[in-house]
Amino acid sequence: MKNIVRGWPLVLFCSVACNSDAGRSQEQRQTVASAVPARGDVEKRPAIQQPIPAGMVELTTHSRLRVQLVYATTQNVTGRPLEGYQSNGRCVLRKDTADAVIAAARDLSESRPALGILLWDCYRPQVAVDDLLAWTQMPTDETLKSQYFPSIDKRQLVNAGYIAERSSHTKGTAIDATLVEWSTGTPLDMGTRHDYFDKLAGNKGKITNLQRANRRLLQSVLHDFRPYAREWWHFSLTNE
Repeated sequence: MKNIVRGWPLVLFCSVACNSDAGRSQEQRQTVASAVPARGDVEKRPAIQQPIPAGMVELTTHSRLRVQLVYATTQNVTGRPLEGYQSNGRCVLRKDTADAVIAAARDLSESRPALGILLWDCYRPQVAVDDLLAWTQMPTDETLKSQYFPSIDKRQLVNAGYIAERSSHTKGTAIDATLVEWSTGTPLDMGTRHDYFDKLAGNKGKITNLQRANRRLLQSVLHDFRPYAREWWHFSLTNE
């Protein structure tokens, strides 16, 4: 595969959702911020640019690729940023994984020019995995439960296979992804949102024919990746 990925800074292309609070008043932004669980000294620490781990690269841009790292924001199952994620949302991957993502985006631009790939997660540091595991043992926010894990106690998310103690994300060989309409940034209907920990997100979920076709299209686009049966958005490099 042609070497397309280099280790220079990434210019991110984010969907409208990345800037969802741009139009809010100061009072509204404060209200949203107050809804995020307090993190004590963790939230007060200064933002530090972490070095890229050995053997990994920062993903370069492509005309049909967008990055919106949800775990660097409040738009994920925990309702807050995870430990170890930078506010600038850099997508870091092992080099062969990054090459495979770029190849998929290039092929998509030729076969389906109206569509693009949106990445929700790339490399996930172990400190973020540990933070996510610790979150499963904390008191449940009922609002988040209804949005992300309506049918399961969050203390069972690890045993149910939704959250892993050792993730391929920490090796830089996994991505969370979907397809979007490129002109608007609107995700295709896959039947559930990202981080929706329920049978509906898996291969046996009762979804519409259109939703199932969209999931199959996503799998065909990410042809060098292996899908995860419980989560339609999670893909690991086939030869990781």
